[in-house]
Amino acid sequence: MREPYPHGRSTPIAMDDIARVAAVALTTPGHEGRSYPLTGPEVLTRVDLVERIGAARGKPVEFVQVTRDEAVEVLRPEMGGTAEWYVDTILKGGVDWPAEVQPTVEEVTGAPATTFAEWAVDHAAAFRP
Repeated sequence: MREPYPHGRSTPIAMDDIARVAAVALTTPGHEGRSYPLTGPEVLTRVDLVERIGAARGKPVEFVQVTRDEAVEVLRPEMGGTAEWYVDTILKGGVDWPAEVQPTVEEVTGAPATTFAEWAVDHAAAFRP
């Protein structure tokens, strides 16, 4: 994995958890007019994410820190020439964002949010060559 910000922090949330919250909010009373901040159950750096993906696939994944310009050079063509400010936002991920876990998934659904390690195990095949 090649990224410029190894210590960028985020609270990754599984799409299934987003769907579970939405299903409850849309099908049960008491959620009208409410908005819910959604996060995963833990704060992780980019290096943490790579380590968990490696563990899930049974083979380490190398994290290679590149410069911002090197990352833009790769990402911009893949994003169809998207504006630089947007590419920069994508690259920074959680670098400048406050990374704080919210208990919303469990509060709304009654079940804990999926950890990134659990998600990685469920999707390990996507990370194998």
